[in-house]
Amino acid sequence: MRFPFFNKSASSPDPTHYVDIRNLRKVYQTPAGEFIALENLSVKIGSGNFIAVIGRSGSGKSTFINCLTGIDRPTSGEIYIDGVAVHRLNELQLARWRGKRIGLVFQFFQLLPTLTLAENVMLPMELNNTYPQHMRRKRAMELLDMVGLAEHSHKLPSDTSGGQQQRVAIARSLANDPAVIICDEPTGNLDAGNAQAMFSLFENLRDEGKTIVMVTHDDELAQRADHVFLIENGMLVNEYLSNLLDELTEEQFNEFIKHAHISDHVTDSTIIAEGTIGDEFFIVLEGTVDIYVKRRQRDILVGRKTKGEFFGEMALLGDGRRSATVRAGFDGTKLASINVATFQHLMEVSQSFRKQMEKLFASHKMHNELPTEQMEIPVL
Repeated sequence: MRFPFFNKSASSPDPTHYVDIRNLRKVYQTPAGEFIALENLSVKIGSGNFIAVIGRSGSGKSTFINCLTGIDRPTSGEIYIDGVAVHRLNELQLARWRGKRIGLVFQFFQLLPTLTLAENVMLPMELNNTYPQHMRRKRAMELLDMVGLAEHSHKLPSDTSGGQQQRVAIARSLANDPAVIICDEPTGNLDAGNAQAMFSLFENLRDEGKTIVMVTHDDELAQRADHVFLIENGMLVNEYLSNLLDELTEEQFNEFIKHAHISDHVTDSTIIAEGTIGDEFFIVLEGTVDIYVKRRQRDILVGRKTKGEFFGEMALLGDGRRSATVRAGFDGTKLASINVATFQHLMEVSQSFRKQMEKLFASHKMHNELPTEQMEIPVL
């Protein structure tokens, strides 16, 4: 599973990704002043991916979804979906685009109470004139059959359970065969059994090639998605960073995110060189890095770091010089790094972070002092 952390800008969509969001910012004006709901949020989502968006209440999850669908306008930034510049569409264009290209599923099912289940599923086809009239009921029945409710097609929503109504809402979201389905807490009003069933249905839709972006409060279910986006205080945060720094206070955590630098490195490029002065601490966000030490005039591979692991603390806690050379792995890598000042500040304010770093330093120091023939060199 990958947990992207992007921070790039551009003026045209990335053709390799179905959803391409650049530097999204949303600010609300309140009597108390500006409230920043989203800050410099950037992300790319490939076609046919299942994305779970998690975060605490008020973190900016629903604002992100509303901007993505055009329900809310971003203050600044760019949103491209399948090459369409959503942020540039006017209200009429947005309504037409949303009706034909996006499937929406909400926490509150929003079925029309006076229409049958079949009529509720047919409604998007009628509003957007996407299927010939004589084919709409047939398609509605096929979609209700897909969610296991064909035999209830004649019923009103009030005659069905909450789990059944949510399945109808999913069927309705597929009425115009959209490539992307966007859901805001779709399991929020369901019991555990129905929530599991809904998630399985989304997984099946993903397997059929649909791109799914789902806000959820259920972290356990979220881990079944292809990728998880964690939003904290309006910022997209890498899950590994969150796990590494979960003992920090919110203020300390935000300080880390504020100063973190994100960088990409191509295969076999040198990230740090043995013997140089070290002034950064690194966390691997994507890909791998290979660690080499020089013994008897040749570089020996002594380790590999992968997603969620970190390096660079040896120089910052030791004599200031790098004890190894680190290069990007065979598939390249994406890193987050902080400078020595931020690292030292975290060491001062967080006892758990300091203990974690000191333990690693002691372990690495003992390993590096072993003779070459005693080193545990992995076979790669």
